Amino acid sequence: MTESNGKRASIWATLIKVDDSGNARPVRWESLANLVPTDQNGGSPHPAREGHALTAAREVAAATVTEHRKVRAGWFAQAVPGRVP
Repeated sequence: MTESNGKRASIWATLIKVDDSGNARPVRWESLANLVPTDQNGGSPHPAREGHALTAAREVAAATVTEHRKVRAGWFAQAVPGRVP
């Protein structure tokens, strides 16, 4: 993600799940704890699923940047010049 008009770049990892019907959504990393090992090999993802995952990831990134801006704007609005917290 890039913030501050391109002056600050941050790397944020987001886990996106695409279900059998093609719906993509972010999921919490804790959900990985429910996975169990298997001897079966996974197949290649359908290209449309990759597209759905990429779209969902972009939406999460945009929402995160918006939230960060909102939090920072609130903080700066309450900040008193010359005062160190």
